[in-house]
Amino acid sequence: MKALKIIGITLFTVIVLYAMVALLAPKSFDVKRKIVVNASPELVFKQINSFKNWEHWSPWIKRDSTIKNTYSGPEEGVGNKMAWTSKKSGTGSMEIIESKPSTYIRNQLQFGGMPPFESHFEFKPVDGGTEVSWIDTGSVGLFWSPLNMLADKMMGPDFEAGLQNLKKEVESTPLWKLGEYKIEELPDQPILSVLDSCPAAEIGNKLGPLYGEIGVVMNKNKLQMTGPVMAYYYSFDQDKVVMEAAIPVAKQIKGEGRVIGKTTPKTKVLTVSFFGDYKYLSQAMPLVIAHMKANKLEWNGMESEAYVTDPTAVKEKIQVETVMHFHMK
Repeated sequence: MKALKIIGITLFTVIVLYAMVALLAPKSFDVKRKIVVNASPELVFKQINSFKNWEHWSPWIKRDSTIKNTYSGPEEGVGNKMAWTSKKSGTGSMEIIESKPSTYIRNQLQFGGMPPFESHFEFKPVDGGTEVSWIDTGSVGLFWSPLNMLADKMMGPDFEAGLQNLKKEVESTPLWKLGEYKIEELPDQPILSVLDSCPAAEIGNKLGPLYGEIGVVMNKNKLQMTGPVMAYYYSFDQDKVVMEAAIPVAKQIKGEGRVIGKTTPKTKVLTVSFFGDYKYLSQAMPLVIAHMKANKLEWNGMESEAYVTDPTAVKEKIQVETVMHFHMK
């Protein structure tokens, strides 16, 4: 009896002490870690905005081979959901409940029967790339509130490992690439074109309206385009780029207003395909120029580009193809 009494007193004391700690413990937790990734916010955001991508960098997936994930909802963004079962980690689910492109993601997590909590990712452009912050906030309830005091030590190392994995994954993903170099002869081609100029940073915004002008003349003359839209670049400077927007057509016509109809002559060119976002095209130029010098190719300074891929029709920017032609002397 004495032994039972001692055990009872001990248990009561433990319960009372635990209750006191639970009452005094923080009512919520807030765990935060951050890292700088040498990549654009758009590229980092994309890795986190779809749970299927987490398979490449999640610290828990890499550590626990028994995890089995199932995915539901849209492939990315709000409503994208992942549920898991694991012999080591139990069961749970995570769903994106807020997604602001390239700036912010908010997830709701559920582990077993515990109260749900939230996970946030913030993306901030900085020198050298993007500062990514991973923040988990929430509460495990009054009974488990002592765990709030341990949350940073328990979760922090996983956040650090995950962010390091994320950095490695994103920085190993190419932003752009070049295809094979070819020397070829472009045949003569009827085109409709508009000559114009603008600062280098405004090329993308400038070309769209120019193609619109050409399209009006094509419709009036019932002309069909016979290839992708193009642009000829005659001089390139950050302050001023002289360019000619062009659309290949089935036959030559006179044109109208600023829109000129003409036939380009046969031309010997160095051709190479660029794959990636248009904004990175300038980064490829030094490589192409070095190739021409190494192979003693005489470039006349003019470059033309055929925009083969509709950027809105592909999932990844790296799938966008631009065929670059460097006109030879």
